[in-house]
Amino acid sequence: MKNKPLYIFIDMDDTLIDTKGVYDVARRAVYELLGSNYKDIRKDFESFRAQSIKKNNEYRAQKIDATIRTPQSILDAAKEAVDNMSYDIEREILRLGERVFTTIPQPIRNAEKSLKTFKAMLKKHDLEQDVKLVVLTQGEEPWQLEKFNALPQGLKDVFDDVIVVSDKKKATYERVLKERNIDPANAIMIGDKEGSDVLPALDAGMSTFHIPVYGALDFKGLFKSDPKEYGDRYNRKSKMSQALRTIASDRLGLKMRNSHQRLGYSDRRSFPKKRLLRFY
Repeated sequence: MKNKPLYIFIDMDDTLIDTKGVYDVARRAVYELLGSNYKDIRKDFESFRAQSIKKNNEYRAQKIDATIRTPQSILDAAKEAVDNMSYDIEREILRLGERVFTTIPQPIRNAEKSLKTFKAMLKKHDLEQDVKLVVLTQGEEPWQLEKFNALPQGLKDVFDDVIVVSDKKKATYERVLKERNIDPANAIMIGDKEGSDVLPALDAGMSTFHIPVYGALDFKGLFKSDPKEYGDRYNRKSKMSQALRTIASDRLGLKMRNSHQRLGYSDRRSFPKKRLLRFY
C-alpha cells in the first residue's frame, strides 16, 4: 500500500470483551435474589432481562451517568417483577447491579485470536505502517482504560492507540478523523452496536462492519437510518475473523484461509495470484 494508512477502529465492549456476560451475571444474581425472597415473580428471566435492557436504553437516551443507569435499570426491572419490595432488597439489588463496574470482562475468544493473527499477517508482509488498529470505545475514560489495560498483553500489543469518547455520534467520528487527519475513505469501524458503532460512522463517511451480539445493549431505535442504504460501506458479519478476512482481501490484496475453509475465486485464471496465510 502506497497511500495513506488504513485505520481500523474497533469497539471494545461486546466486540473485544464480553461486557454483556458481566451484565447478565449481575441480572441473574438479582433474579435469584428475587426468587429466594418472593413467592411470585411475574416475569421469567428472559423477560426480566429484556426489561432491564429496555430501561437502560431509556436512561441512555436521557444521558444518565452509566454508573447510575445500569444498577437502576436492573432495580426497575425487579420492581416490575415482584410486589412490595423491601428497602433492604432494593439496596442489595443496587449493589449487585454495581458489580458491572467492578468486574473486568474477559476477552471474546474469537476476536482475540483473529486480531493476533491479523497483526502477525501485517508484520509478515511489512504492512504494519500501512494499517493502524485502534480501539475506539465509549464510556467513562478511567473505567474504559482499566478494562483495556486488563487485556492480555499479547492482545494489547495488537493496537496502535486507544481512544475513549463520551458518545458515538456522527460528530464524534468526524472529530476523531479530523484530529488525526484521516480520510473517511481510509477508515473502517468494527463494532456490535448498530446505533453507535455503525450508523453514525457511516454518516461520517466511514466503512463499517457490524458484528451483532445477542442481548447486548443497542440503541438503534434512536436512529432512523437503514444501514443497507449505504451500499458496500455497510457489512454485517457474525465474527471478527470474517470481518478481518474481508478487509484483508478487499483492502489489502491478501487472500486468507483458515483450517476449515479456503476462500478463493470461482475462476482463478481471471485474477492475479495472491499471497496465502492461515487465519482463524
